[in-house]
Amino acid sequence: LLRAADQPFFNASPLSLGSLSDTQTGDDLMSYVQSFSGDAREIFEHLEFEGFVQQLTANNLLYQVVQRFAAIDLSPQRLSNYGMGLVFEELIRKFAESSNETAGE
Repeated sequence: LLRAADQPFFNASPLSLGSLSDTQTGDDLMSYVQSFSGDAREIFEHLEFEGFVQQLTANNLLYQVVQRFAAIDLSPQRLSNYGMGLVFEELIRKFAESSNETAGE
C-alpha cells in the first residue's frame, strides 16, 4: 500500500471526509482515522484526536468541522511540501500557545 500510495502513509478506508455520514460522523471519522497507516495513526493518538472528536460531537459541531476540512484540497498536487510545512509549523505554534509551553518545548 505504501508503494501504491507513493506517499509515506496511506489510508485504506472506503470513506473520505466528504462522504462521512451526518448522523454518525464521530464513528465514521474514527473508523477513517483507524484506517491510516501506523505512522499516521500514531500522530492522531499523540494529539488525543478522539477526545477532540468527542468534544465536537457533544457540541453538535463535528459534522460542520469535517465538511469544512473536506472542502480544502491539501493534496500534494495542490499544496507543496513547503506549503504543508508552513501549515505544520502554524499548527505547532497554535498548540504550543494553547498549552502555555515556551519556545523549544
